[in-house]
Amino acid sequence: MNSKTIFKNILKQEFIKSLISVVNSKGRAIFQSKNTCGIAALVYLVAMNDIAQFVKFSIELYQYGEGEFNHYKITKDRRIDEWANSAKSKGDFNGVSLVMIGILRFNENTKLNFRLGTMDGMTWPLEIRKIGRSLLNQKSSMFFDLFLVFRLSKIADILKESGSIIILYRTSSWKKEGRFFKYSWHYIVVKNIIFLPKFKVQITYWDYGTEKVKNISILHYFFGVVKVFAFQRK
Repeated sequence: MNSKTIFKNILKQEFIKSLISVVNSKGRAIFQSKNTCGIAALVYLVAMNDIAQFVKFSIELYQYGEGEFNHYKITKDRRIDEWANSAKSKGDFNGVSLVMIGILRFNENTKLNFRLGTMDGMTWPLEIRKIGRSLLNQKSSMFFDLFLVFRLSKIADILKESGSIIILYRTSSWKKEGRFFKYSWHYIVVKNIIFLPKFKVQITYWDYGTEKVKNISILHYFFGVVKVFAFQRK
């Protein structure tokens, strides 16, 4: 890796240090900022599924602002160049996380500017499905959780078959009874689902750079989930 980069505010040492952390953690050390959770979930899956290609892709983006991963291609233009010149680290959202998530989201939201801590560049469900299909080189499906038990069983089966699951859910509905429909949406990567007694499930998931475990009633799951994205081998 040479010293060339389009990111004048992200030092090479910072980028390499964060990249090593991602490799050593098998992708878990991908961090995100407000409103970057959808792209962050996809970047985590890329690192988890093919860490060698992830390293190559991230270095290309850091040095040149463009690169290719499976069927997903980024070509640098003036807007990406301008953003790279102004991008700055913010807490854990630095190095390879900032480079990968920032460029991917900016590339997908060409009519909006990418600014930390704002709604600009919001990534919508159809974009998550499209980007994920190209990045992961896998067939994808996106569905509502209308048939609850069958969908939960389907998710568990997909995970057993080495598939990948991203869930978009309402954060408030998983925190407190009676707040099912407050619109605070968030993407997470589901790692495992275990059915528990008394109509509960245990969900192991990746979020904000770490894996977490949550026990939740099936009712809260049902009312909380907005969309489920399944990526499976072709």
